[in-house]
Amino acid sequence: MSEKMLPVRIKSTRNHIKDTFLVMLKKKPFLKIRITALCQKAGITRATFYAHYLDIYDLVDDIMNDALIFLDSITDRTCHESFEDLWDVVRQNDLAVFKAYNDRLPPCHRLIDIPKYHPLMKDDTILPLMMEKIFAMEKGHFIAYMAEKGGIPAHITENIFWSIINGSMAVNKKIGWCKNTEWYELQLQLLRFTMYGLEGLGEPETRPCVREMDPLK
Repeated sequence: MSEKMLPVRIKSTRNHIKDTFLVMLKKKPFLKIRITALCQKAGITRATFYAHYLDIYDLVDDIMNDALIFLDSITDRTCHESFEDLWDVVRQNDLAVFKAYNDRLPPCHRLIDIPKYHPLMKDDTILPLMMEKIFAMEKGHFIAYMAEKGGIPAHITENIFWSIINGSMAVNKKIGWCKNTEWYELQLQLLRFTMYGLEGLGEPETRPCVREMDPLK
């Protein structure tokens, strides 16, 4: 049964458990949070916890799904899946234009917009799980785009996309999940680096930036 179809009482209990977990995660790493302590903090019994979740990993999975659903709700889906649209913005190399494009950026760049879920991103155990979810959610769009643009085999494109997600998450982690002018400047240049690298893949005729730079052409 989907979250929307659950009775109000059940959703309320689950939300309370999830909110309590996120509060605890701010103070201690995931691997040190015990279900008994979580239940005490939430004021519920272990039986109540297990009535809603199989284990603590099941709880985390539910919270990650919440984060991605909320992220999707605040993302402009009109252009969200259009890599060409993103490339057009990045090519301009204009910080003001890039900032204005914020609500269309990919999920791995927009998780920073949701402070409530920052504890998930800062945890060394949970972050890889979140990256896997984003990867599974978005890889189909990226593979289809690269196949159309450069004829790159799916298994290679998959690994390229995995590298992009890991890089984005690593940068956000390094700067403490703080979104400021420095963040926008850094992300713009990293996306330019990625974009021109992707344009260099595939058959020679699909690599405009390479042809332009080749003095023999």
